[in-house]
Amino acid sequence: MSRRRTIVACAALPLVAVLASAWAADIAKCRDAEGNWYYGDRAAEQCTGGVTELKENFTSVEVLDSSTESEEQRALRKAEEDAEAERRAAEEKRRADLLLLSKYASESEIVEIRDRKIEELARKLSFNLRFLDELREHLAAAPEPGTEAAKRELQELRERIGRFEEAVAQVRSGLAKVRADYARLIERYRRIDTGE
Repeated sequence: MSRRRTIVACAALPLVAVLASAWAADIAKCRDAEGNWYYGDRAAEQCTGGVTELKENFTSVEVLDSSTESEEQRALRKAEEDAEAERRAAEEKRRADLLLLSKYASESEIVEIRDRKIEELARKLSFNLRFLDELREHLAAAPEPGTEAAKRELQELRERIGRFEEAVAQVRSGLAKVRADYARLIERYRRIDTGE
């Protein structure tokens, strides 16, 4: 490739990048009261009246400025936006349902996974409760501290008890969450599996 062609090719790259990014999203164009055109990703504030949106598929849609839009046009636009939002939500739900069906072979598989998680958390809770009881017994049996070192040890023991109490609360909360989450998951799986 000649030097001149290389320079031209390098100079064209930024233009190609700008055009590609411009078409990556919808672009709006509009004309102000003096007839000047404005282009951008949103309608320019200077524009009054209609704004033309250029879609990715190169179609253009006339969108009226809300200040000149009639009540009927606003209601129609809102109904179209609501219908599109519902369509997207339904499509997202359908995808999530298909993913759920592909992830679990049966309801019994979900129950088995739930039970394993509950069992693991129950073991953790049992360990923390046993250790917490031992620490509390140790605290109850501790004499009044006579030295600064003994006071520090007693304070450290109280802090350890506090940490284990927090751990117990977290595990109990985790157990409740697993039960609630899997109850919802099983209910949803049943609805999808039976086609409700």
